Amino acid sequence: MWPPSPIPTHPDYPSITAEYITCPPHLPPTPSFTLNYPYTPFIILSNVFTPSECTTFLSLATVSTNGIWDAAGVNTGPSGAQRIYKDARDCGRIILHDEALAKTILDRVRPWLEGREGQKRSGREEEWVGVIGAKGLNGVKWRITRFDPALRFLRYVPGNYFRHHCDENKYHSATGELSFITFHAYLNDVESGGSTRVFAESPDMNPDTEYIDIEAKMGSVMMFQQRGVRHSGEEVKVGCKYSIRTDVLYERLL
Repeated sequence: MWPPSPIPTHPDYPSITAEYITCPPHLPPTPSFTLNYPYTPFIILSNVFTPSECTTFLSLATVSTNGIWDAAGVNTGPSGAQRIYKDARDCGRIILHDEALAKTILDRVRPWLEGREGQKRSGREEEWVGVIGAKGLNGVKWRITRFDPALRFLRYVPGNYFRHHCDENKYHSATGELSFITFHAYLNDVESGGSTRVFAESPDMNPDTEYIDIEAKMGSVMMFQQRGVRHSGEEVKVGCKYSIRTDVLYERLL
């Protein structure tokens, strides 16, 4: 059914509302378009964290470095090595290793993840169909284990940006875990600019017109598959943007 029916609220968190990203009206819902549910999932949750929680999260990060923000790098290969490329990415970052906080955050959004990682199939049976996407993994079952405890806090001041890119699946060799979903939470409202722009992925994509902008709203969350979802952090015009980004990790069952 297109578009999908609204996602119901969860009894433990009645204030949280959820929606799927859908195609722009002028584009047909085809598999080649990566915003097209159910081929590539992209969920926005509102009112996930209170203003007090957002302030506390940010304080935990800044206290850990005495308020120092390092320049955020970009991945340069499968090893996870990073380099600073200001033409591609210009923002500040604090990496806070915190297992307890990662679990707290995962517990809050778990109802909207569980049952959707499922099993990769060729049809439309699973809500998260196509998420795994690696060759030879058809029929392999995966289960959520945790959030990556390396929580990346990001700060965008006026003029900062992250040019369009796709997130990478992250492999933890010590545990055999693999990431398939990106988690991104906004910790404040932005006065102007700073939206997350999600692009169409059709062969004749026009990046100037075929996109959806998701505005930064305090306490809201985006969760989307890492395979094939091209997006950018648009330039902040007025104010600052603070957010948390991490990966949803899975273990292979079969």
